[in-house]
Amino acid sequence: MRIAMITVMTACVVLTCGCAPQSTATPVQIIKTQCTKCHNTDRIKAAKFDVDGWTAIIWRMRGQGAQLTDAEAKAVIGFLAGGGGSQL
Repeated sequence: MRIAMITVMTACVVLTCGCAPQSTATPVQIIKTQCTKCHNTDRIKAAKFDVDGWTAIIWRMRGQGAQLTDAEAKAVIGFLAGGGGSQL
């Protein structure tokens, strides 16, 4: 009975946490550690796109090797689409 309970509890934790580590980095930190491997911040600051535009760009960059999780990509897209690029 005890083993069954532990197995069920473990399964619940795995299912709710998704097993993937969650990033605690801010969008600025993600941009400065990932995007600036290939682009300077001036280029990112100058780009003015809405959510759809940044989504297309981030997906294209991920296809070219940018190492962003889905959560990080979503955070960066929201940040930049909201005008956050001026904070870089």
